[in-house]
This record gives sequence, C-alpha cells and structure tokens, in this order.
Amino acid sequence: MYISGFCMDNKEILKWTKLFAESGCSEDEYELCLIYYKGEKTAKNYKEAVKRFRKLAEKGNVEAQFNLGNLYLHGTGVQKYLGEAYIWFSLSRY
Repeated sequence: MYISGFCMDNKEILKWTKLFAESGCSEDEYELCLIYYKGEKTAKNYKEAVKRFRKLAEKGNVEAQFNLGNLYLHGTGVQKYLGEAYIWFSLSRY
C-alpha cells in the first residue's frame, strides 16, 4: 500500500492505524475494527473486533453500533444474544 508516496507492508499499516485510532481519530478507529473483523492486514480476531466496535459504538458511531448488533445477532466473537443485537440495531437507526 502507498500512503503519501511511501510503500508500507501490512504490519506497518496496522501499526499506524492503531496509533491513529488510539489517538482518537474515529475514522481510524473504525478502520481498525474492520481490519480485525475482516482479517485484512492481520489474522481475523473477532473478540478484538467486538471490543473495538463496542468502544466506538458507545461513542455514538452508528456504523459501529450496527456492526456490533450484527455480531450479537450471529454470535460472532460474542455469545449470540438477540436482545443485545436489538439494542445496538435500535441505536444505529439503520
């Protein structure tokens, strides 16, 4: 991947995405959620995806709320719990 003329491998992309996400950049926080969920640039890690989606969802990010609801609906990375899925879907207003 090229960013501003620099070529970075997946390890570097993950490192910088984490750094920006942890500094509070919501776009990078969401990107990091997707990286763990989809297994792009690192191995899939649903538990980490749930943790990060929840953190962002609690800040009011509707995309994270919807995705967290979906994880609870299907029991991906968490125990399947329809009540929790309903709450997150309702908050997301999708």
